Amino acid sequence: MGLRYIGAGVQPTNIITVSGYGEAFGAADIATFSFSVVSEKSTVAAAQGEATNKINAITKYLKGAGVAEKDIQTTDYSVNPQYDYVSQACSGGYCPGGRQVLRGYQVRQTTSINVRDLMRVVSFNENGGGYPGPMYSKAVGMGMGGDAVAQSAPEISVGQNKVSSTVSITYEIR
Repeated sequence: MGLRYIGAGVQPTNIITVSGYGEAFGAADIATFSFSVVSEKSTVAAAQGEATNKINAITKYLKGAGVAEKDIQTTDYSVNPQYDYVSQACSGGYCPGGRQVLRGYQVRQTTSINVRDLMRVVSFNENGGGYPGPMYSKAVGMGMGGDAVAQSAPEISVGQNKVSSTVSITYEIR
């Protein structure tokens, strides 16, 4: 047996429907990227030691480059054993199964960075199904791109992104 309540089954006769459309424009002023430091060694302690040295050096560099501590966040830290699968030789038509042999341990630390002081855009990539965003390349600044690339890189304008929303709400008037 269903419970009844006051007003159940009565269709509203006095209603108002309000629709709205809004837009907001803004230029990109923060870039977010993430990176992982991965170390694989024969022991957990050795893998953690190497990964710690690497991440500490990167963090020191980022802070020295003006990235605030609040904009550096560890988003993942994992330690996993790594195995090799070793097959045994077949003999007389019989092939025994293989076995896993521990190779060592992998330490992975993923860090997310917010960069608030953006340089000129040197590359732009638009993916379908989302909002476009600039893709920054540090290759030139890190000496990997060479001076010829830096001199011939085109100026790519960020412009501004548009976010829009349409809402429709129906109210009963009392």
